[in-house]
Amino acid sequence: MSAVLILISSFIVIIMGYSSSKINHDIKFLNVFLEKTENLQSNFEESLKLYTESTQVSIEHANSIRPAEESEYINFISEVENIGITLNSDLNLRSTELEESENSTKGNTLDYELTFYGDETDITTFLEELERLSYYIKVYSIEYYDLNYTENENLKLLPNIEINIRLYVK
Repeated sequence: MSAVLILISSFIVIIMGYSSSKINHDIKFLNVFLEKTENLQSNFEESLKLYTESTQVSIEHANSIRPAEESEYINFISEVENIGITLNSDLNLRSTELEESENSTKGNTLDYELTFYGDETDITTFLEELERLSYYIKVYSIEYYDLNYTENENLKLLPNIEINIRLYVK
């Protein structure tokens, strides 16, 4: 009988020893995990700080390219007209109101319609020059009619390019 008790006791000691070593292994694994995640909060805070700093820079830049006064609006119009002069095109610029469903979260805007005579190269060059301006501008539509395919001579004298843009202002 004592041999049976010794056998059962030995079996229980072996099982407890195995469980104890498994628990010890799990504790070591969790300690390694905790050491690795110890810097997580500070890394997160540092990442958040870097992100908000770069966002602030972007906001400041966006605000810097939005005219705030009437004189700056006139400067914008003059610069667009100068693009037309540079490209030797008879540019016609007029203020309009674009009908589209953009919400007003981006602030105040001024809409313009630009018309002139030219070809695909003139459109590309004009848009490249427009993009170089230091203003927050969105091109809404471009209409181009290739006059090589029309037989109406009166149409060949009219502007065949229409570009609608929006200038974001403060």
